[in-house]
Amino acid sequence: MMMFQKDIETMPRADIERLQLERLKETVKYCYDNVPLYHKRLTECGVEDGSKIKELSDIQYIPFTTKDDFRDNYPFGMVATPMKDIV
Repeated sequence: MMMFQKDIETMPRADIERLQLERLKETVKYCYDNVPLYHKRLTECGVEDGSKIKELSDIQYIPFTTKDDFRDNYPFGMVATPMKDIV
């Protein structure tokens, strides 16, 4: 069987969940710090920078992005990088 990332694909379940939790926290923090829309939405939900996320089931507290979010914040409220870095 072909594997692209053997070390990850054969990882024990507990290690996979630890990795998923770590990456979830990193993603939430990045969005909180860099995307105006998500900063606002995460603050409203009490999740803020991801420090309150303690286990994978806490993903339920992260709000969905809706069509209205896209309509109301497009394009600059959803940019995740400084404008000077955008060509």
